[in-house]
Amino acid sequence: MPSSLTSEKILQAQSLLREAGVDCWADFRAGNPDPADPALDLILGAHCVWPSAFIVPAEGNPLRSWDPWTVQNIRDHAPFEVTGYVDSIRDPLRAALERMDPKRIALNYSSADVMADGLTFGMHRLLIEMLEGTPYPGRFESSEPVLPDSAA
Repeated sequence: MPSSLTSEKILQAQSLLREAGVDCWADFRAGNPDPADPALDLILGAHCVWPSAFIVPAEGNPLRSWDPWTVQNIRDHAPFEVTGYVDSIRDPLRAALERMDPKRIALNYSSADVMADGLTFGMHRLLIEMLEGTPYPGRFESSEPVLPDSAA
């Protein structure tokens, strides 16, 4: 059963997104606990095995995620709509973004706040490659302004 703290963090993130006028917060990661993504640890408390995307929309379903090997673990930790994949995260990620069509996407990178800087350079390149031909890479901005306060 998802924790109430996790649910509270997601609601807090959604409130911060609305205040900032940002459509969604996307946390894209390689999987494996190293390097750990500090922001994801705030709202998930679990690790992923393969590349995964966690999308917190300002409105609507609290979170979407993908990870083919840890789907049940993720469901046990937070109120996520979980979609697994077999070969690549590319198609389910593109489909989710097309369905949402966010104009502003807070992505897990920052040059000023380590808590908002969990996206590696290699994973950023992979994300851009997977979204080639869509408008979404041009809509990325740092998640720093919408990151839930870890002390709350």
